[in-house]
Amino acid sequence: MVETDSNKKIIIKKALSLISQREYSASGLKKKLLLYFSKKNKENLEEKNLNVSIIEEVVNEFVTNEWICDKRFVESFLNMKGHLYGKLRLSFELRKLGISEELIKERLEENSSLDLEKARILLDKKFSDNASSFKDKIKQRDFLIRRGFSFDVSKKVALEK
Repeated sequence: MVETDSNKKIIIKKALSLISQREYSASGLKKKLLLYFSKKNKENLEEKNLNVSIIEEVVNEFVTNEWICDKRFVESFLNMKGHLYGKLRLSFELRKLGISEELIKERLEENSSLDLEKARILLDKKFSDNASSFKDKIKQRDFLIRRGFSFDVSKKVALEK
């Protein structure tokens, strides 16, 4: 029991250190802590299993105390990456980070009206000269599709340039 309390204090200390540096989602913090403590305790399988339950408990405490919040994480992520990518890519990245589908849809719907404008800005930044041939327009459209914009948005923006 004493060792469990000691492990919990160490895990809380590491978790606080992590969240003091940047915003984390609940699943992101859990993954980071599991990775850190699994590397630290490679040989002791019993202690690994104990740490998993303690890490889940600590992450749940942090969520309850609102020290970590998926909504804040999504807002932070969209502020950092939202101007670089389209709705599809942002949705994929957030899903990969363990954010719930409902929260992703809710937050991206608020920003969906900006997709055309973001695509225009990115295209102007990447391709400063106007596309003279059809091949150049296809390159521009494909660039936007790779950035996560829908086919319709990519096509519209590439053709108007």
